[in-house]
Amino acid sequence: MIRNHAGNVTHSKFLRVVAGLTIIAVLIFSVDGEVLLSHLTHLNPEYLLYGALCIVIATLLGGFNAYLVVAIDSTVSFGRFLSFYWFSWALGLVVPGQVGDVASLTYLMKRAGIEWSKIMARAVLDKSISFLVMVMLAGIALLRFSEQIETETGTIVWTAAAVLTIAAIVLYLVRNVLLHAARESAWLGKVRTSFRDLATFVSGKPWLVGINLVGTTLKILLIGTAYWFVFQAGGAQDPPWLEVVLLVAVSSLVAYIPISFNGLGTVEVTGILLFSLLGLGEELVLSSYLVLRLTVLIIAWAPSLLILLLSGKDGR
Repeated sequence: MIRNHAGNVTHSKFLRVVAGLTIIAVLIFSVDGEVLLSHLTHLNPEYLLYGALCIVIATLLGGFNAYLVVAIDSTVSFGRFLSFYWFSWALGLVVPGQVGDVASLTYLMKRAGIEWSKIMARAVLDKSISFLVMVMLAGIALLRFSEQIETETGTIVWTAAAVLTIAAIVLYLVRNVLLHAARESAWLGKVRTSFRDLATFVSGKPWLVGINLVGTTLKILLIGTAYWFVFQAGGAQDPPWLEVVLLVAVSSLVAYIPISFNGLGTVEVTGILLFSLLGLGEELVLSSYLVLRLTVLIIAWAPSLLILLLSGKDGR
């Protein structure tokens, strides 16, 4: 029974990877190939570097935000936690599903001697704050672009439907977790302990949650700024910063919909639709999203492989 369930999960993940790669392939063949190739081969290295720096700073800030709510009262130093956070982020980029980074961070913290029941709920809190900030920015985007979208009813309906779908999926996942917990009494006890610890932590140190919220907002703005720089690296002429950041938040939310592997393809489609509101061509948007995916993978995995190498030498 368990083996069949594991097989179904693996099969589902494989299909999501195939779906994402298929969407990307369709997008590449549906746009002007010469224009797309031109954007990819004539990138401005200075703007690309600025975009990469934004990603690095955003990740460091994200690690600090997570440390404030996950491990600040533990024996794990910030430096060691950051290595856990960075590797978990890298793993989450290549493991289908939005909770891969949470699960891996929980596992690594457990190996460091911290009980997982104390980590899980706090890690979920950090993840939830990021989600809520993106929803907030997406709401601002809808209000800001409401007049432009007014003539494109289909776009606004699609966007609203996507946000509602995301919310429904989150509720569904929470429900499934609780139902699974109800079947596993031992696991349920640890979940209760985890959330009791979270309630005590939040009531005792709400200012840390507040700092996390502010820091998370800055992190997401930095990620949006990375897109702004990469658009310029691809040839965009002075795209409006705020509008780019807001629309990036909307397109990023689509990654939470479990259609493809971590939003592969679906995020790009959404980006093409949304950034047409700013007059950005689909080849420019697609090339920028692909370049950023590759840049993020390099930034995530270069230090992570070093962490693995050093851990192996230390025998940990």
